[in-house]
Amino acid sequence: MEQVSLWDGIIPSKEHAKFLIHTTNKYRFIDQGSNLQGKEFNLTLHWHVMPKTGKMFADKIVMTGYRLPEEYR
Repeated sequence: MEQVSLWDGIIPSKEHAKFLIHTTNKYRFIDQGSNLQGKEFNLTLHWHVMPKTGKMFADKIVMTGYRLPEEYR
């Protein structure tokens, strides 16, 4: 399984915890050699919560059913 980070950020409070999937990539995503054309993929959103007191915890959500285009422009 391959993994690529496309975006990361620090969210300082719950009020700022709005995430739009149509955000611009922070990191460039390049398919060198066109090996990913037409391949299915999942988007996985990982997060870590660091409360003011207590233990830090992590969680994730997996969104399935995506496919890359057969051809790139």
